[in-house]
Amino acid sequence: MISAGRAPFTSVQWAELEHQALIFKYMMAGVNVPPELLNPIRKSVASLINGMTASHHAANMRWGTMHRGVANNTDPEPGRCRRTDGKKWRCGRDVVPDQKYCERHVHRGRNRSRKHAADGGGQAGGASTSSGGNTTTATTTSSTSSGGGGGGGSSGITNLDGVNLKKGPWTSAEDAILVSYVSKHGEGNWNAVQKHSGLFRCGKSCRLRWANHLRPNLKKGAFSPDEERTILDLHSKFGNKWARMAAQLPGRTDNEIKNYWNTRIKRRLRAGLPAYPLDMTKHVSSSLSSHVTTTTTTTQDLEEKSPNLHPLIYLHGYNGHNNFKGSSCLHMKKQRRKLDVCTMMIVDKIDGVGDFTTVQAAVHAVPDWSSVRTTIHIHEGIYKEKVHVPSSKTYVTFQGSGRHNTIITWDDNANKTGSTFTSASVAVHADHFIAQDISFENTAPKPGPGITGAQAIAFEASGDMAAFYSCAFYGAQDTLYDRKGRHFFKDCYIEGSIDFIFGNGRSLYKDCMINTTATKHGYITAHSRQSVDENTGFSFVHCSIVGTGLNLLGRAWGPASRVVFSTTFMDNIIDPLGWSDWGKSGADMTIYYGEYCNMGPGANTDGRTSFGKVLTFCEAMPFMHIDYIDGWEWLE
Repeated sequence: MISAGRAPFTSVQWAELEHQALIFKYMMAGVNVPPELLNPIRKSVASLINGMTASHHAANMRWGTMHRGVANNTDPEPGRCRRTDGKKWRCGRDVVPDQKYCERHVHRGRNRSRKHAADGGGQAGGASTSSGGNTTTATTTSSTSSGGGGGGGSSGITNLDGVNLKKGPWTSAEDAILVSYVSKHGEGNWNAVQKHSGLFRCGKSCRLRWANHLRPNLKKGAFSPDEERTILDLHSKFGNKWARMAAQLPGRTDNEIKNYWNTRIKRRLRAGLPAYPLDMTKHVSSSLSSHVTTTTTTTQDLEEKSPNLHPLIYLHGYNGHNNFKGSSCLHMKKQRRKLDVCTMMIVDKIDGVGDFTTVQAAVHAVPDWSSVRTTIHIHEGIYKEKVHVPSSKTYVTFQGSGRHNTIITWDDNANKTGSTFTSASVAVHADHFIAQDISFENTAPKPGPGITGAQAIAFEASGDMAAFYSCAFYGAQDTLYDRKGRHFFKDCYIEGSIDFIFGNGRSLYKDCMINTTATKHGYITAHSRQSVDENTGFSFVHCSIVGTGLNLLGRAWGPASRVVFSTTFMDNIIDPLGWSDWGKSGADMTIYYGEYCNMGPGANTDGRTSFGKVLTFCEAMPFMHIDYIDGWEWLE
């Protein structure tokens, strides 16, 4: 019987797949890949590049021949390219009117063919040759050679006076000429260097050589903390005026400062963090108070009054077209760029320097259904309050001062509120939520043997596309309610005793510490997927499980519960059975519980239940990457 699908893998293809899987396994474990595994890949890549280069040269030589009109015997005159039907003239893909020369294409074709012929000869080991004076015009690029062997020689650019300018590395003699010129004439008119000093270099090359290598006070390497602070201070005054900022930083170039801002600082902005320190923001706020009113001010009015404001304007009592009060900042993007409005609020209950003293008051001030991020800075302290972020408060960030310093806590449980699902200290139902460097806690009493109604949620995540970085979740039973949506937890600490990670979310837990406080028997996860058609589940990658008691990795709250642990350390607190179906009849056929390459005394899978799976690399791979939660679409 002949299969209509794809042909099966050959033994060679299977060997290549196993080789790649082994390399990936080393990478996921954080171990350097042995050179013997990488050498075959390096050789194959080198041969591929050589083959592509050869075909590229051959194609360009044919292109040049066609444009010279050699291959077309119907051309009435040399130098033309004509269609065989005689109606239109064609040069490559360009159709030109009848009986019109296309000299630009002709010259370009000749020069390209000559250049690639020289390159091809050099790669073959022969000497590269060129004509120094033939067919040079005011703007024609020619290739010159000074020596053979392996395609040697340097290419130059012919200027308007017919002088062939050099390219490539600078010599010490050329550096001395440039230093002497600058000492006499100063910086600025770089295009005059070749005329007055005899240096065969273009103006741009001279400017870059001086700025990046020859300046007397040149500094190299990373910026110091003082320089970083100065850059932030200057940017708060000038905005993206890199040259003006470089004038205030001796030894630094405008390009260095621009690269620092576009990498280090914009990375913070994409994560919902402020660009400037709080004290600098307050200083900027007071300095701009004369430019900004606190009544109904539109963004158009602000731009007209202060067109040169820096990208982060800190306002108090803003009540513009979004109709909210509180502190805010404007991203001023000039030159036909969109003017976005974002907010930044400060919560401080101790010193009274913030805009609010409670987190919930700051949440109320967030604009509804905003498409830009609102960052709520929560200063260090213990905030004893119940916080709710409704679905209308999109793009909110809780930025703490360290998870040991900023804590939001409450003590509700199922007995107090009448339901487990209303006991959360913090409940987030909005999409695009971010929390960083903050702790969420429920201090309700730990359940004893036979106690009911002791479920106490510390945090409920019900919105889609939420991310948590360096956060902590403290509780006992039902600590983290990962209810629904796609979530990403990175470097987090999660503590509890019974079902303390539960819900029906599709979540990836990466590099997290899971601490169980069970006295006798405990359960780490309780996933509630209802059918195999639902794309939900918990995936733990490179985490650590420690604590007390004898714990199961998970039990089936839903009939199709799905949990996977990969490359995770498990202490000797894991029950050898590993998993529980919670007594659900028929659930063993729909449950998906998997383990891959875990470590530690609790990772032994010899005594696991029949429905617990030991996954292969190919089976575990879909759960080990951010693609599992579509993170490439929404993670900032």
